[in-house]
Amino acid sequence: MENFLAFIASIAKRVLRTNSSQSALHQTDRNVLRADTLTALAELFKLIGVPSLEVKDGIAIELPNDELGSVVAVLSLTIKDLDFDIVTEHEDFVKDKAEKAEAKAKKEAETLKKKAEVEANKAKKKVTK
Repeated sequence: MENFLAFIASIAKRVLRTNSSQSALHQTDRNVLRADTLTALAELFKLIGVPSLEVKDGIAIELPNDELGSVVAVLSLTIKDLDFDIVTEHEDFVKDKAEKAEAKAKKEAETLKKKAEVEANKAKKKVTK
């Protein structure tokens, strides 16, 4: 854990170049930072006992499963442009997630209501027969 935290702290002192428009890291610096971060994360996973290996697209981790043995997930890493606002992005994510949950709940309520109406109609038909 200390190695990962030391790596994160080391980024503050790292000299990083930007592209000509100053909106993103220079491609080489971005790629090196991505690779170094993936290596640090892979070491952290190993340290905490999560089976993981670096692969082309990121870090592959094994998620134990009683029925299947394990399920593999690949965690990829993207270095964002310098104007990426994490607070706004998080707020948008939370808002979108809440809207989707609300829409799902509304749809489920409508489905239950329709089922109840069908059952009520069936019951009425039995009574009238």
